[in-house]
Amino acid sequence: MKRREIEGLREAVSCAAVLEEAGFAVDAKGSTRRAVKFRRSSEIVIVTHEGRGWFDPLSEAKGDVFGLVEHLDRAGFLEAVEKVGSLVGFKISAPGWQSRSFVANSEFSVSDRWQARRRPWQGSSTWQYLHNERCLPTYLLRTAIERDLLREGPNGSLWAAHTNHAGDITGWEARGPQYRGFATGERRSCSALARTLQCAWL
Repeated sequence: MKRREIEGLREAVSCAAVLEEAGFAVDAKGSTRRAVKFRRSSEIVIVTHEGRGWFDPLSEAKGDVFGLVEHLDRAGFLEAVEKVGSLVGFKISAPGWQSRSFVANSEFSVSDRWQARRRPWQGSSTWQYLHNERCLPTYLLRTAIERDLLREGPNGSLWAAHTNHAGDITGWEARGPQYRGFATGERRSCSALARTLQCAWL
């Protein structure tokens, strides 16, 4: 994975998301706006820098979101990157007093986040990846874009829509030359893009 993709994941996933997914809960009495205290049984982690940093007050451990996964899971860096990637779009159940930037990922619905991204255009990074590297023909890409099934993701990635039976966006698969992840509000969804491509090929 390229450095810019690593940086994109670091910006997209808060340390709070990692902790909540791991079973930690906010200790409101021991928290402030600048330092949010999380507990899991006897374990304590303090999240700082608006969700981008952390430290363990019971040891010397500290770092960024990747270091947190390594610390909690006793994992290597590559495993940490994969875990962080799986948490893109994770909704944080954060207290209302926390700053907007800390809970940014939790305040917007899947649909809002989808609509906030640009549709691909000929020559865009998503277009080039699908057309030049994945060898999808132009007419298939135009069809997917017309049906609102593709978005330009951050750092050169693409978002491919997943929808429910009513056609509502429930999440998306994030893809790039060296990256794969999933963001969702409901994991039981099917890929509308895959259905469109299948129909177009038939």
